Amino acid sequence: MSNGLIHFRVDDRLIHGIVAGLWTNFLKADRLMVIDDKASANQLTRDSLRMAAPAAVSLSVLTLEKAINNIKNGNYIGQHVFVIAKTPEIFAALAEAGIEVPEVYMGNITYTPDRIKVAKTVSVNENEAAALEKLAANGTKIISKLMPSDNAEDFMEMLHKAKK
Repeated sequence: MSNGLIHFRVDDRLIHGIVAGLWTNFLKADRLMVIDDKASANQLTRDSLRMAAPAAVSLSVLTLEKAINNIKNGNYIGQHVFVIAKTPEIFAALAEAGIEVPEVYMGNITYTPDRIKVAKTVSVNENEAAALEKLAANGTKIISKLMPSDNAEDFMEMLHKAKK
């Protein structure tokens, strides 16, 4: 993509072994961008994310507002940026801000009683489901795929079945 963003992943664990070891290498990403307001405001969390990220890869831990501004200002042109957020609402907000989000990969959202289980590692609440519906309605492909070697599945089809 011309803005440098190559992959969008929802994972409530943010950076961990699968993200750092498998996806980052598979994508040949040279920057991880975590978009999370709380993480960006917490030095301990930022330090932990830095330790979890591959040493050869740059890391940005940004608020949603800062991420939108940086992307719109062309800060990542020429890079291969792997974008990670805890919830799909972040990607819906990027799209609403006019940033192209062609695909969102659903990696992990831990089950809690307010969520419905959709895939092996992904459960969503009403707000998350609404954000995904909005993204899909605007042409974003929503994909369930935990690891690069897994088969891609249509997450929206899975969501609609889970809601019945």
